[in-house]
Amino acid sequence: MIKKHGWAAHYVLHDDFHINYHTHGLKENYNHRDLQIVLPVSMGTVRGNIEDIKEGKEFHEGLIILGILEASSYPFRRNF
Repeated sequence: MIKKHGWAAHYVLHDDFHINYHTHGLKENYNHRDLQIVLPVSMGTVRGNIEDIKEGKEFHEGLIILGILEASSYPFRRNF
């Protein structure tokens, strides 16, 4: 996966809507820290974050993003 796409991930599904997801290869190929996401989010949301990184978007400490948690208006803050 890293050779083909520049990154790879593995995850544990706790149920249909809760994941523990971790990436590899983002630092080496996109100069971005690898991600670990342990939230009630869909795989589509996580894939969207990876597409954002591939297009040059950076997620950094203190960044607040609205709308990450489905069916929620709570802000989401990434801390490293």
